[in-house]
Amino acid sequence: MKSMTGFGRAAVERNGRTCTVEIRSVNHRYCEISFRLPRALQGLEPEGRHLLQESFPRGAISVTVLLDGREDDQGTLVVNSPIAHRYIELLRELKRTQGLTGELDINTIALLPDLFTYDYSEVEQKGLWPLLQAALNQAAERVNLNRGEEGKLLAQEFRKRVGHMEALLGELEGRAPARATGMKERLRARLGCLTAETGVDPGRLAQELAILADRIDYTEECVRLKAHTQQFVDIMNSNGPVGRRLNFVVQEMGREANTIGSKANDPEVSGIVVELKEEIEKLREQVQNVE
Repeated sequence: MKSMTGFGRAAVERNGRTCTVEIRSVNHRYCEISFRLPRALQGLEPEGRHLLQESFPRGAISVTVLLDGREDDQGTLVVNSPIAHRYIELLRELKRTQGLTGELDINTIALLPDLFTYDYSEVEQKGLWPLLQAALNQAAERVNLNRGEEGKLLAQEFRKRVGHMEALLGELEGRAPARATGMKERLRARLGCLTAETGVDPGRLAQELAILADRIDYTEECVRLKAHTQQFVDIMNSNGPVGRRLNFVVQEMGREANTIGSKANDPEVSGIVVELKEEIEKLREQVQNVE
């Protein structure tokens, strides 16, 4: 079991160029990847995204890439020929239509905006892919190691909470028989006088009391909730992403606890149910960070 929180950093040097990758991961319902790439590498984002999707089934993944220690690489400086030609055409037309004197020279043209730009050829970008790929793989591996360590801590916390829940369920089950018997005796005593006055069939009264006792009996819900706790542990110990399945089981736990609470009509049982719900809610919060 892994957490979705992690960090990894890697720097790879090849052929005189260094690519540094930092990856941060936090919890998210799906796999969402965002890149900050130097312009020289922006054309490689689809390949990088596909690579990381294989490493991270879930989580919000933020990736920052530096090339040669910089967030941006200026690439190859080139003349923006279409812009330069258009400038010259317009300046000559302006000179002709306005009767201006003087000649165009390089000093004038060089001061015009957007005359130079940086070019990144596709060949250059593809040539940088092995460098970026190696850095991404190393950083992703370190993130997953970090997420695995965090997952171990979460698993310890989960086992502690599940153990407490099982102890609370044991208390509830221990109280169930005496609680049902006590409820029937109290109702029988209260209705005794009414039975004598109205002539209610004692057999029918006993049947109604049995039905009422069954309605307040939460033993079946306790059994199902214990089964859910065992299922939770089994899923937690399995391989691969388990976060969605754990979240589903916690939802089922909450439903059973709510039913037990609706059947509880004495302070002691209600107090135990409140404590049980607190543990389930803490599980629900922590499960959101499981891959």
